[in-house]
Amino acid sequence: MRAQEGGTCKQDVCPARAAFHPPLGEDSDQSWEVEELPGDHTRPHSFFLAFGNCDGALNVAFDVVMLNKKYGAWGEQFSCEESGLLELHVSFCVLFLLLCGFHTRSFYALRKAQAVNVVISMFTWALFLQLIGLLCGVIHYAVFASDGFGVPGLRDWGRHMDMFSQAAYISVIIACGYGWNVSQRGMERRAKLALSILVSCYVALYTAMVLVAFEALNESPSQSFQSMWSTPFGVAITVLRALSAIWFLWAVIRSYRSENLTDKKTFYRITAVSFGGWLMALPFVLFLSAFLVPYTRIWFITFCLMLATFVSMFITVCLMLPSRAGRYFDVALPELLGRDDSL
Repeated sequence: MRAQEGGTCKQDVCPARAAFHPPLGEDSDQSWEVEELPGDHTRPHSFFLAFGNCDGALNVAFDVVMLNKKYGAWGEQFSCEESGLLELHVSFCVLFLLLCGFHTRSFYALRKAQAVNVVISMFTWALFLQLIGLLCGVIHYAVFASDGFGVPGLRDWGRHMDMFSQAAYISVIIACGYGWNVSQRGMERRAKLALSILVSCYVALYTAMVLVAFEALNESPSQSFQSMWSTPFGVAITVLRALSAIWFLWAVIRSYRSENLTDKKTFYRITAVSFGGWLMALPFVLFLSAFLVPYTRIWFITFCLMLATFVSMFITVCLMLPSRAGRYFDVALPELLGRDDSL
């Protein structure tokens, strides 16, 4: 209830009685449920609640709980911007769980054949860290669905797991672009130094961005997500991803031109699309989200980034199958393992 501007105390009581109930009696304990639907959903709305006693002092304690009843029991605690995030995290968590199980079988076969190299090991870490980050998100939003607060610490821990997963995956991508463990056994010293600087900057910027977003949580959980990418750290990460994509494409084109084996050329063509697309997904998705209405941006950004990560990692898992690893990577596999396509 918003008090009428310029009205007296007695006049301001009238809209309160009309909107809610008559004034509380002495030592009363009442529960009010008021349904207030805004006329539009394209801008933020403010709701005001006031108690007053025109005849003397007022001593009252109250709790205000605002719910979105139209989303059902599992979605009533979510704002319009956050609706659907729980289902989204659960869906991709199941997909990544299946992908991790599939890759574990391949990794075990490669390890048994002593054919695991640095690139395959780094990717395995990236994949499982991604799964851990999603599990943290699922737990946070499941608790959020019941109390409207969730577990912010666990959510940010999940974001850090996602950060380390991305850092490891970027290392895999750049290494493959240079042909490390693909066409040759090492990288140039300058390239290794540049990659170390890139990954260190990425981790530092991402950590700073998450910490800034955690402080913004005092304003609104949805605003904290949007504020992450609008901070200087978020902008720097976006630029860093775009520069990484340019660097990778330059390296993979150079490796492709110097390669003579057909299988290796096929590998470079596939990774140019898969890895390059994943690196450019962040700046492209953030650019598109600027043209969307505000309450759809969080779901759109989260869905697109998760989808891009899953598709890219799924392709990478397929490239590392025991039946293909011997053709695409610099590993020594038994003849049978290298040609059997049953796995």
